[in-house]
Amino acid sequence: MPRGARGGHSTSTGRTIADVLLADGADVNHQLVKSGWCWWYVPKDTVLERLEGEAREAKLELWTDASPVPPWKFRKSRRGRRAGMC
Repeated sequence: MPRGARGGHSTSTGRTIADVLLADGADVNHQLVKSGWCWWYVPKDTVLERLEGEAREAKLELWTDASPVPPWKFRKSRRGRRAGMC
């Protein structure tokens, strides 16, 4: 169960960036990046950068793909397309 969030701020696109903490103090962001489920996003966060590097090296989850597409590139490629249209 989540305990809370810290350090939240909004990006220029309105997305909220924050550290999500569980009741036991575990950082959800760190766990997701370490497990290979997401990209490291926050500039200058050396912990997340290191965890992503380790996940990439171990070829965990999304890093099993030889050329995974980051979400920001995927969204950019989809701009201007109508829903349901390829």
